[in-house]
Amino acid sequence: MKRYTQKLEGKNAIHLKELTIENDYAYGDAIDRLAKFESFYDEITNAQLEISSQLEVLRNEGKDKTVEFKELFTKKLVNNNVMAFLRFHDLADKK
Repeated sequence: MKRYTQKLEGKNAIHLKELTIENDYAYGDAIDRLAKFESFYDEITNAQLEISSQLEVLRNEGKDKTVEFKELFTKKLVNNNVMAFLRFHDLADKK
């Protein structure tokens, strides 16, 4: 993976040659990567809320032993692990 940032005097920086600046906005591959990460983060946090709701419905219906429940629960655990990794690297809000 191409790295766009570098440490300069203890701060993260990106060289301006990597960006195109028009009308007070910056564009470029580094910005695209950041946008993809932010979309991923939004998707995983929204998925966690949806999965929690679905699990609650299944629990209330007494379907907590079903394959569907177990699959959803597994997705929730995987997402929790991803979020924990992101939090460890200060890429997600602390709980």
